[in-house]
Amino acid sequence: MNAIIPASKIEIIKLARELKHSNCLILDTETTGLSERDEVIEVIEVIDMQGEVLLDELVMPTQPIPNESREIHGISDRAVRKHGQLFEYVALKLASFNSRQIAMFNAVFDVRLLKQTAERHAWRLGDQAVNSVLSASVPTNTIDIMELANRYFYESLEWDAEQSKFKRLSLSKCCELIGLNIEEEIRNPHQALVDCKATRELILYIAGGLI
Repeated sequence: MNAIIPASKIEIIKLARELKHSNCLILDTETTGLSERDEVIEVIEVIDMQGEVLLDELVMPTQPIPNESREIHGISDRAVRKHGQLFEYVALKLASFNSRQIAMFNAVFDVRLLKQTAERHAWRLGDQAVNSVLSASVPTNTIDIMELANRYFYESLEWDAEQSKFKRLSLSKCCELIGLNIEEEIRNPHQALVDCKATRELILYIAGGLI
């Protein structure tokens, strides 16, 4: 006898299927940190749910990369000096995608950091035409896969007594739930690409759910 799936879960599966069959892009970033002063140093996008990489760029930040951040993603100041692009160059590519729906795991964070990065470089450049491109590089048509996954795997949520709310499932925890091992990829110099691929697999898994 099949289990009864809550109506909300059915809607999540339908939404994942729509993403699977659409031209949705997946975006992830690596940053100098988490604060309101930090900025993006790597941007990756994947198109059409096929895993094709559209954008894979290091970005030259306006500040040094802290040791604690470098230990997480493996991107050094030397790497961005040698291979990093000016953000306005990357922004032009990002702006060309702004009419497409973009999926992110923790979209609130990535959108905030892209906005902060655009603002920091806008202040550096001070040109109105360039600034409009930088602003257009911040996606507006977004969907948060973290929210989707947390609603789909609601049975796996743990209660945080101190915060009096359920803990959010991380991307690595979601991968564990679907049997996807990304541990060997952690601290990969292209960590954002690893996370994009994991987010794609997560969407495909949810889209394959029974209705």
